[in-house]
Amino acid sequence: MLQFKPKYLVIGLFIFLIELLIALYIHDQVIRPFIGDLLVVILIYYFTKAFIKLPSKHLLLSVWIFAIMVEISQHFKLINTLNLEHERWAQLVFGNSFSWIDILMYSIGILLIPIIEKSGRHLLVMQKKAVK
Repeated sequence: MLQFKPKYLVIGLFIFLIELLIALYIHDQVIRPFIGDLLVVILIYYFTKAFIKLPSKHLLLSVWIFAIMVEISQHFKLINTLNLEHERWAQLVFGNSFSWIDILMYSIGILLIPIIEKSGRHLLVMQKKAVK
C-alpha cells in the first residue's frame, strides 16, 4: 500500500509552489478563488499518489470526498469550534466560508486529473517513438 514515486512528488511540489504563489501574491476575483480551488485537489491527489498506492479511481474519489468534507466543515464553522479562527495557517488550510462554487471547482479539478494523466502518457509515448 505504501510506495514512493518521486515523479508524483515533483508534480505535487510544483503545484504546491503555484498554490503558494497564488495565496501570497494574487488577490483577484478569478485565479485565487477559482483556479486555487481547482488546483488544490490536483495537489492533494499527486502528493497522495507519491506515497500511497491506490487505484486512480479510488484515489480520485477519496480526494474529492476529502475536499467536500473540508468545505462542509466550513459550513459548520469547525475552525471556530476548534478555536483556530485567528490562526492564519488554519484559515489557509481549512478556509473560512462555505461555497457551492468551491465544490464545483473541486469537481472540475478531479475531472481534469484523468485528462492530465492521459495527456502525460500520450506525450511519453510520442517521446519514446521520437527517440527510436
